[in-house]
Amino acid sequence: MTDASAGREISVQNIPTRTTERDLARLFARHGSVTSFDWPFDPQTQSLGDSAYVIMTAVDAATAVNALHGHLLHGQPLRVRSAPSL
Repeated sequence: MTDASAGREISVQNIPTRTTERDLARLFARHGSVTSFDWPFDPQTQSLGDSAYVIMTAVDAATAVNALHGHLLHGQPLRVRSAPSL
């Protein structure tokens, strides 16, 4: 039995370079409560990378994945998937 309130990690890929942390946080907040957010800095490009991880409750994460996979952000389709459990 899994706890629906337990955190679930979501992988977000193909993030357009002009996207801000605020853009991404607002987008996911429309689909539930964001527990944490990790968008690694890419030292080679000196900018945020094109992949991030968002943690939401299991129910909110499922809703966000269903709503946002393929969503156009700044004209580019996001790839949003539940990250594999450890």
